[in-house]
Amino acid sequence: MKPVLLLMSFLSLASCTAVLQSPMLPTDVEVVPGEQEDLQIIVEPLTLDTARARQSDRYPRNVMRTGVGASANVVPEGAVTQSNLPPANRPEIYRLGLGDELTFAQFAEGGVASVNELIDTGPGASSSVLTADQVLTSAGRIGSDGSILLLGLGKLSLGGKTITEARDIVRNVLIRNGIAPSFQLEITGFNSRKVFLVSNVSGSRVVPITDQGLTLRELITATGQQINGQTVVVIKIQRDGQEYRLVSDILLHPQAPDIYLHDQDQVIIEAMGYKPGQVYVLGAVAPVIVPIAPENRETLADILFTPSGIMGSPIAQRSEVYLLRGSRPVRAYKLDATDPSRLVVAAAMELRPNDIIFVPEQPLSSLNRTLVQITPLRLLIRDIEAGNIP
Repeated sequence: MKPVLLLMSFLSLASCTAVLQSPMLPTDVEVVPGEQEDLQIIVEPLTLDTARARQSDRYPRNVMRTGVGASANVVPEGAVTQSNLPPANRPEIYRLGLGDELTFAQFAEGGVASVNELIDTGPGASSSVLTADQVLTSAGRIGSDGSILLLGLGKLSLGGKTITEARDIVRNVLIRNGIAPSFQLEITGFNSRKVFLVSNVSGSRVVPITDQGLTLRELITATGQQINGQTVVVIKIQRDGQEYRLVSDILLHPQAPDIYLHDQDQVIIEAMGYKPGQVYVLGAVAPVIVPIAPENRETLADILFTPSGIMGSPIAQRSEVYLLRGSRPVRAYKLDATDPSRLVVAAAMELRPNDIIFVPEQPLSSLNRTLVQITPLRLLIRDIEAGNIP
């Protein structure tokens, strides 16, 4: 009977082995010659002075660039914050062009003071402002040939002229016609000069440039671009085959110079969020990735006392807590956490992205884990020998 039970037990174990067999690579795969890189590790004690000195270590941050295909990636913050400002300039002289709207007003004696009064007349204004015997008004747009048709003046070629030059032309026409040059000519629609705004912050649009000019700061604020410290906002100006770039912090600085935009400039605003930082914890605890943030400045103590963390692990060798940082070489800062007073050092040691915290198991715990793994097999053999398996 016992031999039969032994055979059945063997077959049962064999079948379980087949079910629980670990995944393996096929034997016919191509193996590329080479060895895993060995990194040099320098171990040094983690003292309070060392922890405080490491607080000045740069906190590397990556930003996430959205897009399609290869344009969507994660890049270091420094790669996108390098500035290339355009040359200092002043607003360009506005010259009339295609689509610009002009309003001409010719006044009789005692009429309105200006075309602005005529245009801005509200419901409570005097009706005498609009009487035909006091003012003659006409509005028109400049066509593709640069000309405009205005009542009382005829067809005028004003394309490419400044508003001052256009007024001189109108004055000469009135004088030639024997009419007193009591008039006003204003641009009431700026349509020929424009900036193209492309933004993933608050939408894209076309923004006209007026005779007062348009600065980059005015463009950002007037179009409601929401800029805050949670993202890196890169502003690019594409002009005549050149690209200029700066970050929003530079643009919004109180002492930043005004950057006047040119006609046909393309302004691209790209907001990129920060990729969360993280540290890796492994060894005598279940491997875990812990997020960290530069504004919180988490420390080694925060990791040691996390739920189910190192200080709560019964098998962790607390005398050998290692914080590994960098590469070529790797610095391994060793802390003996068995002394409660040394936790002050852990509280002073700030973490940086990609730090590795490693705590080995106690030697006895490693042996015990091995025994635990073989205990079920020992019990099975014992039961077989005792004939306790029916």
